[in-house]
Amino acid sequence: MRLSLDRSVASGSRRDHHTPNSQMKKATEQHPTDKKEEEEEEEESAFPSSPTPWLDRARPTWKSRHHDEDSQSPPPNVTLDGSNLDLEKFMTIVAYCRTPTLDPERRSAMQDSVSQLQGQRSNRNMIYGINIPFGAGAYTTLKDDQTEEQETIDRALITLINGDLGGRVLQEVETSCLGTCSPLSAFGDDDSRRLTMPTSWVRGAMVLRINSLLRASSGCRWQVCERLISLLDHQLYPVIPIRNSISASGDLSPLSYIAYAMCGSDKVQIYDAKNRRTMKADQALSEAGLEPLFSMEPREMLATINGTGACLSLAALALDRLDGLSLATHVITSIMCEALVAACPSFLDPYLHDVARPHPGQCESAEILRRLLQVGEGEAGSQLLRHHDEDPLEFLWDLSVRKVLDRRVAEKEEGARLTSAPKSVGQSAAASHLRQDRYHLRCAPQYVGPALEELASAHDILRIEFNSVTDNPLLKPSSSKDGRGRRRSTVMVHGGNFMACSVGQATEKMRDVSTSLGRLIHEQLIGSIDPIKNNSLPAYLCAYGADRPAMTGGLRSLDIASSSYLAELTFLSQRLIHLNRNAECGNQSLNSMALASARYTLESVDLLTTMAATSLLAACQALELRLLTVEFFRSVTEKVLDLLEEPDPPLLLLLPTKVKVDLLFRIFSTWNANWPVSVEERTNKTIEATLPPLVMGLITSSSTTSTTRAWIEKLDLGLRTILLNQWGETMRSYRSEDPPSIRISGSTSKVLRFVRVQLGIPLDAGGGLQAMHSTHPSHSLATYGHSVTLLANAFRNRTIDRLWHELI
Repeated sequence: MRLSLDRSVASGSRRDHHTPNSQMKKATEQHPTDKKEEEEEEEESAFPSSPTPWLDRARPTWKSRHHDEDSQSPPPNVTLDGSNLDLEKFMTIVAYCRTPTLDPERRSAMQDSVSQLQGQRSNRNMIYGINIPFGAGAYTTLKDDQTEEQETIDRALITLINGDLGGRVLQEVETSCLGTCSPLSAFGDDDSRRLTMPTSWVRGAMVLRINSLLRASSGCRWQVCERLISLLDHQLYPVIPIRNSISASGDLSPLSYIAYAMCGSDKVQIYDAKNRRTMKADQALSEAGLEPLFSMEPREMLATINGTGACLSLAALALDRLDGLSLATHVITSIMCEALVAACPSFLDPYLHDVARPHPGQCESAEILRRLLQVGEGEAGSQLLRHHDEDPLEFLWDLSVRKVLDRRVAEKEEGARLTSAPKSVGQSAAASHLRQDRYHLRCAPQYVGPALEELASAHDILRIEFNSVTDNPLLKPSSSKDGRGRRRSTVMVHGGNFMACSVGQATEKMRDVSTSLGRLIHEQLIGSIDPIKNNSLPAYLCAYGADRPAMTGGLRSLDIASSSYLAELTFLSQRLIHLNRNAECGNQSLNSMALASARYTLESVDLLTTMAATSLLAACQALELRLLTVEFFRSVTEKVLDLLEEPDPPLLLLLPTKVKVDLLFRIFSTWNANWPVSVEERTNKTIEATLPPLVMGLITSSSTTSTTRAWIEKLDLGLRTILLNQWGETMRSYRSEDPPSIRISGSTSKVLRFVRVQLGIPLDAGGGLQAMHSTHPSHSLATYGHSVTLLANAFRNRTIDRLWHELI
């Protein structure tokens, strides 16, 4: 009987205050009294119907991608109102260049805030950015009769935020570096990360400033938001340096380029993405049919540049990609579990996670893996998953050789069946196979679970920041009334909502997550390649080169590459927020470094993307090699039995079944123990382990010496012929698109189809030295690196998002 799943813990929809011990006690006190109750409980515990915490937040962006490709109608338009922007809507606007609309109901609210600001000025109140200069210059005030200075104080901002790369340097940036693709990449072209922000970063920052201003707490006119919408619609993106902001008083420098560009300043540049040209802002606006000059009212410039839009844009793009990579980690893990015949029904049992140790992330990770592997679905599940009490080698014996033996014995001995592998030779052969899976498979839910909790938290933080007002000061409508029942006037509240520590902390945690996921899939990659750890797969995952693994090298190059990525990824996981320094004459005495942190987070996500592509390629190869080895041993068994049962000499027919089984298991176990050596040496070792016990049996039989010698010579030659040639025959007859003879999970089948058919990456593409000079179709890609690049590009251009939507 399986215990029912505590849905409140697994789904994350609510949390009660029961301790794990009390939940366990509650579960163990259930005693169904009849079979019907047990069946109902079994069915209930399979999977919870309610969505899981992180996955429920991540899934919508994959769904949007699926909608874009399949729907005949355009996706619904996104309306910005300052309160309901989420990651799905953000990515629709940014990645797919959908122009948002402004909620018309916000227009009156924004006009009210402008009137309230004018009222504050009429009352001669002290207002930062109008009659109080900026930052460390706020020691003085402008007098009431200094109207002209108050009207133009925004111009003084240029002296505070123009300390980054100058216009001459930016003009030397080739326009191709700022190129756009469909959808826009979160990473940008390689060159764009040297000096200037990719268009997706800029577009995101513009969207976020619009949404913040729509909250009507900044004293900005409706026309400011309309102007920014026009730039988005025409795909006109200010050219912005990637550095300089410390994300303390917001991202002053990056957002100032947006503000000055929308005003038509000839001191900044705009990249016209539609025409792939870079020009001065006034010229770009004019050629797009927009009024080149746009005048801002007092405080509008400060409200536009004083916020967290830039760092938040990068953080959102990173989180979107990291969501996909988190699911990719589960997909890689599930395929590796099948390829390495893991005991998933045991270590994914709901009792372990949902009752015994119900951390929300751990429960969620285990549930995702159960869904992918179809654990608990009986006949629909994968045949490559063993139970915890099964030895891996004996499990593989039963899956391959015994299937043939049972059929052949049943045909000859009226339905008789064999027992397990011979214990006399099985114990030593199985000694190198751990009965419990290594931690990179068995402990995956416990390892990934905390990362999912961090991602769920990042979603919540960014959702709040999306819909927050982050400039200073803010107009605070008063809720109190005077003695005559009239609402009191609005007041100005001076504070520090521009400090981007929430965004910075979220990006720091995202880099932690990236490193954790990278560490896991790196160990899985190593475990699948290493012949000591991969449960009898060909050494180094050689496919066409399995006859000469030491010469062809297999996937060892991916192992080396992945190790280099992981070292860099680990370096990037250091906390940047603790390195912040006093700035601006001590006024900005603390800062968040959120923009720089978000840049490094995107860099980490980019590294993890390459690692995920590398490990996914290895996982697919490992899975197919598992299918191939099963077919190989089934074919070898058929041919060896045919050889033993040939009528000439007839003495072969006198061998008892037990001797045949012993011979076959020696072939099976010895061959699996010698994948790293050449096929000739492997064959010699296998025959050396196989013939002596057979000879002893012949000596005791009633055969003559000459007959025995002839038979041994024939058997030696026959076994050599079979073993030397069968792997090549198995590989030549294999086609990835053919249905496998062994049932694998549905999700693994979809992933294989995506990699092999949609992306066109064949098995062992680029494998071995022979690939450099081969005309074989699988060698059309010169190196494994070409295959990794195709997969990594599918991550970067979001093609793979459709697959994630199908799987979950």
